[in-house]
Amino acid sequence: MKSNFYTFLIVLTGIFTLSSCSNDDVGDMAGGDEDLDPLNAYVKDGYYISTSLVADQTTFFGTYSAEFPTAAVDVRTVGTSFAQHTIRGVRDGFLYGSSLELNKKAITKFGIDTANFQLTVLGEIGLDSDPSNVSFINDSVAVVGTFDTQDVIFFNPITMELIKDVDMSGAKRIEENEINAFSSMSYNPVTGKVYAPLYTNDKLVGGTPQFYDADKVYVEVIDATTMTREKTISHDNAQYLTSRGAAESVVDEEGNLYLIAQGQYGLDGQVGPTAAVASRPQLLKITTDSEFDESFAYNPVNDIGLLANNFFQILSNVVYGANNKAYGICTVVEDFENTELLQLIGKFGNGSITEEETDRLTQLILFTDNMGVIEIDLAAKTSKIVEGTEKTAGYWFPRMHNWNGKVYAQQSSLSSNGFYEIDPATGAASLKVDIPITNGIPYGFFDLAASFD
Repeated sequence: MKSNFYTFLIVLTGIFTLSSCSNDDVGDMAGGDEDLDPLNAYVKDGYYISTSLVADQTTFFGTYSAEFPTAAVDVRTVGTSFAQHTIRGVRDGFLYGSSLELNKKAITKFGIDTANFQLTVLGEIGLDSDPSNVSFINDSVAVVGTFDTQDVIFFNPITMELIKDVDMSGAKRIEENEINAFSSMSYNPVTGKVYAPLYTNDKLVGGTPQFYDADKVYVEVIDATTMTREKTISHDNAQYLTSRGAAESVVDEEGNLYLIAQGQYGLDGQVGPTAAVASRPQLLKITTDSEFDESFAYNPVNDIGLLANNFFQILSNVVYGANNKAYGICTVVEDFENTELLQLIGKFGNGSITEEETDRLTQLILFTDNMGVIEIDLAAKTSKIVEGTEKTAGYWFPRMHNWNGKVYAQQSSLSSNGFYEIDPATGAASLKVDIPITNGIPYGFFDLAASFD
């Protein structure tokens, strides 16, 4: 069963490029001591937009716009195509992400050249697995993790030199599981700590159907100044800490950090209103003493209509707005009266479901237009749908950012594509970046003058 779910997700999204080829050694570099932009040959502002055609798994498009786009952007026509292209961070006009070369594992620095406005590789550091999100500690120090290992790499984002491969030998791992990794890390500038949630998974074939295989969640706390691991913290009543799509650190004005516990998507058999709390999505809080606030565990999906009764609930991504308001992409459609879904759930439960029916069930749960943009009041622990937004298919690819006080949330459906702009001060939302649906999934909208970490 897990094989079916994994294969379907990977084929449909094209986000991870899996390979049996040998990986580059951590620390192999194309870069050096020199400033990689000595003559200011690369733009420092403007916007970079990318899309992904999921049908063939290996086609991405990207284009640069000097001005905020006011008309539809046909990235597929005006942009450049890439075999793989995932941006994991933005700072000072430069973009950081996966290598453009298939099967090459590296964190790569890109610039947009001022002569032709083309994406240009400026340097890279080899990794043992695909890079997760990049967090910038300051102008000359950044940190990145990987999707399949427990590597935590500090590097210089200016020169693309390796600074330190942190000793994580004391980190929590589930030895019997095939994968132990830090696939989404967060940096809290108030505490000066990096927080690395454990992703752990047993064998993809022959194991449990779940994506996360542990009895609780674990987070490694790493000091960003000394670049050393300090401790492991855990939360007993939650499962699967990760943020899908673009992962920005969610830190409020008091310095509290919020992480998403995805739950188990019903794959553990826990569905409907009587499901275990840990199997449903939750927001968890880590306070400024780098410990979980056990009194704070909030499921925002329960506040949307009658969705507390849903068989399945998903909270894909969350980004911070302002004044204790965060914005997320979650389930917003009731599923407990969906006849087809109920029939497939029944077959799933009694073991009679076929592979074709499993794929259909996956499609219904994860990739139909049953998600939406919500506003979350972290202080009051209440949530509501953001007015002016449509439903989206936002399970695996929910791109959300806060650019200069405005939140940009991805819209991806059969009727509209692009990015909503949401003003946290007023709650107003409108589709500001329009991308034709023929371009595939809107994959990224980056303000090069801002910072995404």
